[in-house]
Amino acid sequence: APESWNNLFKKSLTVRAQNSIVQDREAEKIKEQMVQFDERINRVAAEFRANDLFSYDRDYLRVYEDIDAQHGAFMNIEEEAAALRNLQELFDLTESEFKELKDCRNELVMLKHMWDLVTHVKMIFADWMRSTFRMVDVDTILEELKKLQKQLKTQPVKVKGWRCFKGLEEEVKNMATSLPLCAELRSPAMRDRHWQLLLQTTKHQGHIDPEADDFTLERLIEMGLHRFEEDVSNIVEKATKELSIEKSLTKIVDAWEKMVFTYDEHDSLDTFLLGP
Repeated sequence: APESWNNLFKKSLTVRAQNSIVQDREAEKIKEQMVQFDERINRVAAEFRANDLFSYDRDYLRVYEDIDAQHGAFMNIEEEAAALRNLQELFDLTESEFKELKDCRNELVMLKHMWDLVTHVKMIFADWMRSTFRMVDVDTILEELKKLQKQLKTQPVKVKGWRCFKGLEEEVKNMATSLPLCAELRSPAMRDRHWQLLLQTTKHQGHIDPEADDFTLERLIEMGLHRFEEDVSNIVEKATKELSIEKSLTKIVDAWEKMVFTYDEHDSLDTFLLGP
């Protein structure tokens, strides 16, 4: 019996040694797979971050299709990563964290939230743009813009470096600059010549009727008022001064029209003199 046990023990050691060799071989294969998988993740991450999903020049209503597609692609890779982690655990290997993959997933979530904000702002702006020039509620819109600017300031630092964030921030800023100018242009001093001067200044053609139903906030914003802030203020100031002069001249004309003059002929001077 002792001899049988010894033989059995020796056989078990032999089998164990053989299994260890097989296990080591499999472990090496897994390590090679991990190297290749890491390289693949790096390529996927680079492609993802170069994607125009981060650009502001996208159709905000269709961008979600690409976000969903990217989500599906990440899910497939995450499933592969989970399978590799299971193999690492099975063969007593150090389990990979797949940090780059996790970072991409987190960035996709933040990107989706960013596009939610972009869509929200775009839809609000589209509603405002339909307002006629004379009916634009400037004060209310400015209050909403302040809220949006505060919301933008609370975005994560990483998000603030993205083109889609910078594009939205710029658009909100431009609107916040243009709205006060819109209020200035509603000055009663503005005449047709001043509107024509505005068109020339902003390098636009056509004619502006501020009372027309088709003269909307959109048409005004399309003129790029934010780039001519000082010029617009100067035009309104010019109109205001001219109106003041017009009023003064009107008063003078009215006063002169109400005055009655008499005159008498002066014989010795052979001319007419104003009477008393």
